[in-house]
Amino acid sequence: MKKQKGYTIIEKSILDETEKKFRNAQINPKQKYHKVVRKIINSLLEAKELDFMTYTDFFDNDKEADEILEKNVFMYHSETNTVTFQSQLVELYIKTKADIFGIKLIDLTPTNEDNVSCGKKNK
Repeated sequence: MKKQKGYTIIEKSILDETEKKFRNAQINPKQKYHKVVRKIINSLLEAKELDFMTYTDFFDNDKEADEILEKNVFMYHSETNTVTFQSQLVELYIKTKADIFGIKLIDLTPTNEDNVSCGKKNK
């Protein structure tokens, strides 16, 4: 498969579609919801999910919160009353564009819990 700047053509196409979704939701830089969504993104990267009330508290009103949910960037889970990223693709797009969303990526590689001693440093 042909590569372009580290991505296959298929990966690039998927990321481009996700970018269009973000633009349509008005959450890219200089768009209406960019600042509020940056806060939600940072919270979701830390917690993986937000309580629905916490999610709505980021917005000035419920209409705006619902409007963003309708754009399929975030997903509401009625069974748990939580909000998450709509998909792993959305999360991947955010991580590839970390600079425009004002996030600092941390190492999210799972650790081997068997090598962790209970609060003691290994020598």
